[in-house]
Amino acid sequence: MPEHDVRPRAATDVAELIKDERIKETASWRKALIRPELGAICGTILVFVFFAVIAGGTGMFAPQGILNWGVVSAQFAVIAVGACLLMIAGEFDLSVGSMIGFSGIVIALMSVTWGYPVWVAILVAFAVAIAIGALNGYLVIKTGLPSFIVTLAFLYILRGLTIYISISTTRQTIIGGVKEVAAGDPLAWLFGGKIFGGLFVWLADVGVVSKFVAGPRAGEPVIDGIPMLLVWAFALIASPLLLGWRPLLTGVAIFSAVAVLNQLRTLVAHLWENEGEAMTVTGQFLDSVNVPPPAPLAALWAPVGLRYHALHHLMPSMPYHALGAAHRRLAAQLGADSTYQRANHAGMMPLVARIARSTMRAR
Repeated sequence: MPEHDVRPRAATDVAELIKDERIKETASWRKALIRPELGAICGTILVFVFFAVIAGGTGMFAPQGILNWGVVSAQFAVIAVGACLLMIAGEFDLSVGSMIGFSGIVIALMSVTWGYPVWVAILVAFAVAIAIGALNGYLVIKTGLPSFIVTLAFLYILRGLTIYISISTTRQTIIGGVKEVAAGDPLAWLFGGKIFGGLFVWLADVGVVSKFVAGPRAGEPVIDGIPMLLVWAFALIASPLLLGWRPLLTGVAIFSAVAVLNQLRTLVAHLWENEGEAMTVTGQFLDSVNVPPPAPLAALWAPVGLRYHALHHLMPSMPYHALGAAHRRLAAQLGADSTYQRANHAGMMPLVARIARSTMRAR
């Protein structure tokens, strides 16, 4: 090929390479914007900014307030770490909530009803949970079914077993007394105890931490230690550091989302429209909330009994698994214009909007 034919083609190739976006230099700020971790960081910041604005003056960020919501959030953080690992693998486990209840029944049944040491009950609960998780994984791999379908089935299986085992052995849906039998148990302390109690006593003595001024705990520090649940939550969240920042931030994002959802679902259990004056029984009932079917998502964000919270206040001794049937009977008998129907609402977001309008209006 003649030389004058080669030069233009080489120049054209170089020009095409220069135009190729795959080898263009990208600014650092653009690289940061397209990283998935940025969404997790922004979501976490927005969660804290939202509650700092809405509830900044309520004591939520005081030491005792932080401990209160921190303990609740730590439970979801532990769950979020496991859910995060599954999501990284492209899978999902819908049965995790039912598994928690089933494990609790195993511990309560063995320790309270059958009299085994609590540490034995905890180890058995771990073994049962691992075995059920392994069975879920085996079914997903062998059948080729999506993990969503397999774990959805186990959600209902475990929920049914929890109720059946409890009623068939104790004639009740709730087994109490675990806290009493767990006192002094070494393994129970590892998951439910507190550390640095002496440090907080000293901090209270020097005035850094407040003390109770009345009641049976008068003179004691309002924070008497760091719960082991928080320690486990931080340890599990930090463990993905060995694998890089992405799993950690994904876990933080899941933790933040679950914490917000839990706060919202607790918030909408009541309308909070009372100004502090005495309320009638009907007023107390109407301040509570039912979110019954056909609300499509209530069974997901309130799977146990919270979606019938008003009915629970009306009939507090009724087991949560019977609330759905009781609601259907009451709704059919009382009719659409009854006072009972006024406590029924369409879903979480309309309730959040109503509470926000009620909170922000001039008083």
